[in-house]
Order: sequence, then C-alpha cells, then structure tokens
Amino acid sequence: MPSEKFFGLLTLADAFLDIPTFSGGNSSLEAFAVGAPIVTWPQDLMRGRVTAAFYEQMGVTDLIATDAVTYLELALQLARDANLKQRMQADIQANAHKLFERHEAVHELEGFFLAAFEAWMAGGALSNASNENWRTDAAVGTPSP
Repeated sequence: MPSEKFFGLLTLADAFLDIPTFSGGNSSLEAFAVGAPIVTWPQDLMRGRVTAAFYEQMGVTDLIATDAVTYLELALQLARDANLKQRMQADIQANAHKLFERHEAVHELEGFFLAAFEAWMAGGALSNASNENWRTDAAVGTPSP
C-alpha cells in the first residue's frame, strides 16, 4: 500500500487491531506517530508483545487487553465510542515523545559504537561481558564506571 494511503487510513479508521500472533512494529510506530489508537493483546513471545511494549513505554495502557474477551470489548468500544477514540488519540499524542525522543537510547548506542571502534582499532572485539564498558554518561559522553 502506498504510504500516503496508509497514513490516510491511520487518520480515518475508528479502530486498529494488533493481531495477537504477530504484533506491529514499524506499523504501530507509524500509527502512534499520527495518534492512531491500536487495540493490542500481548502474547508470550516477543513478536506478540511489541505494541504493548510501546504503550507501556508511553504510559498509555488503556487499550492493552488481558484476554480474548477484553480484546474484543476494547475493539468494539474504540470503534463505537468517539469520545474514547479522541481521548486515546490525545493520550498517545501527549506521550508519543517517549517513543520517538529517547535521547538516552541514542547516547547508549553512541557509546557502543565508540567502544566497538576503539576495540577494533586495538585489534580486539567487544563481548557481552564487556557491555558495561561501552555505556556512556549522557551528560558528558564519557564511559560510565
């Protein structure tokens, strides 16, 4: 589907359903970027928990179902209740920055790349055991103790 049509759909639809067997990733982020609410029902495997994790990161948990019955109930409520949809859109828009503006994650990744480059220059490599060595202090950009 062309991007313009997809984003148009995100702004028009009353409800989106995150299928339980394989949760949205990029599609959920795109929906949240325009404030579109998604009903999700997290499962045991990571692939079924992505959208719920995004909601938890934002602190917006009203549309996370706990079972099949609440999944259906939430979907129907969202589709039928314009006030609920507007409230969820407002909550998502007010908290989406928690997904998209995570500076600490950028600093952590920066620290990893710097440490990996330094290890490569020294002829070595980073290991899982050395992950504390690549964490950075976001304020000054230096390795943390």
